[in-house]
Amino acid sequence: MNMRSTIWVAIVDDDESVCRSLGHLLVASDIESIAYLSADAFLADPRHRYFDCVLLDIQFPGMSGIELQRQLAAVAPHIPIIFITAHEAPEVRKQALAAGCAAFFQKTEAGNLVIQAIHNAIAPLSGAVSRPIPPPPTPAAVLQKAQIFSLGTPFNQ
Repeated sequence: MNMRSTIWVAIVDDDESVCRSLGHLLVASDIESIAYLSADAFLADPRHRYFDCVLLDIQFPGMSGIELQRQLAAVAPHIPIIFITAHEAPEVRKQALAAGCAAFFQKTEAGNLVIQAIHNAIAPLSGAVSRPIPPPPTPAAVLQKAQIFSLGTPFNQ
């Protein structure tokens, strides 16, 4: 586990029901999360560089999950990415793994496997210097514009 007492995971998926389900799974495992309905919404939040891990869908309108993985690797290479998809294609899995994702799952796979993958992915970061998650930017309208909603304790508590 990292030096912070709380593990923070970003969920990036355009399906709100998937975001809610993953959020409940994470909270039940003592992991906090914030969900984003698009790759652009995730990148619009200045906190995107501070997550311990990102659970990422592959297919979105606009920027794909693979493209978001590439962009995030350029600015925050320390954040592990775990892909969770409903539309697995062997060539996409190969691209994701080649780009360095920590794990790749079908959305139908057992939740305990995802939780274990998160813990395995952040374990190498356990010696990292503690870095607080900054509060969200103000005004709150900036977050609403980015279509961000919280699935757990807000960062600013």
